[in-house]
Amino acid sequence: MVEALARALRLPPDERAYLFHLAPQRPRDADKHATVAPPPLARLVADLSPLPAMLMNHRYGLLAWNGEMARLLLDFDTLAPSRRNAMWLCLMRREMREFPVDRERVVWEGIAHLRAAGAAHPTSSW
Repeated sequence: MVEALARALRLPPDERAYLFHLAPQRPRDADKHATVAPPPLARLVADLSPLPAMLMNHRYGLLAWNGEMARLLLDFDTLAPSRRNAMWLCLMRREMREFPVDRERVVWEGIAHLRAAGAAHPTSSW
């Protein structure tokens, strides 16, 4: 019913999400993971300059970052989109291995988060 209402009202994605939040129901496509930041969030990340900032999805996929973050860690634009994942970078890229002060704790907490995200998004393609 909520899906039909959102379609009939031709709601943009942010208003559609808000309607489902009010319902409280989840849209059919709720488990599709974002691969690109919505424009308002991408602008927010850019506007946070000169502070380093980035936006990730529930799988640690990097959706948006500003120049300061790219200079601090690495230029994410040089990576293939499939490699733009904070957890993958932390585990696999040599230059990123020394970045977290307490790397072991960061990795264990990241794994715990991914397990929780997997339970919360059971139909998401991982």
